[in-house]
Amino acid sequence: MMGIELTAIAYGLLVGLSLGLTGSGGSILAIPLLVYGLDMPVSEAIVVSLLMVATIALFGAMRQSFGKNVNWTSAILFSIAGMIVSPVVIQLAHNVDDTLRLVLFAGLMLFVSYRMAFGAKEKIVNKPVRGITNENALLKGAKTATGGAVAGGLSGFFGVGGGFVIVPLLSTVFNMP
Repeated sequence: MMGIELTAIAYGLLVGLSLGLTGSGGSILAIPLLVYGLDMPVSEAIVVSLLMVATIALFGAMRQSFGKNVNWTSAILFSIAGMIVSPVVIQLAHNVDDTLRLVLFAGLMLFVSYRMAFGAKEKIVNKPVRGITNENALLKGAKTATGGAVAGGLSGFFGVGGGFVIVPLLSTVFNMP
């Protein structure tokens, strides 16, 4: 039993190191380590991974808040939409074959890595937004909620979130730096 605990701690340190160095990748490492390294069922590994990423994200958001780098309105709307969709997808995907889920997860990893390596190379510029009308605000809110729902659905199905899903989604769809 002690060996499993030490292995779990070592895996946690590896995931934490990856997140600290790159700001993403926690679930990409955590799920395979939990499933193959600790022989945890995929459904359990997903929940553990989500809890790990959520805890780390909370501390990161608190740290970024001190530098006033967080748009809390968008963050809350994005998060609420994801929190509504994620449990629904978890329930719907509960009986999905673990092997199929892992194959689809590998496909998603390949797709995201391709997009990051060969995607649009446009420079993202921070521009102040002027003249926001209610229509623009409504459209922005709908887009933010949709992004949160997509991230929540992927998080519920694959157990990934954080940097792997949310950061590419925010940078490509919302043009955030």
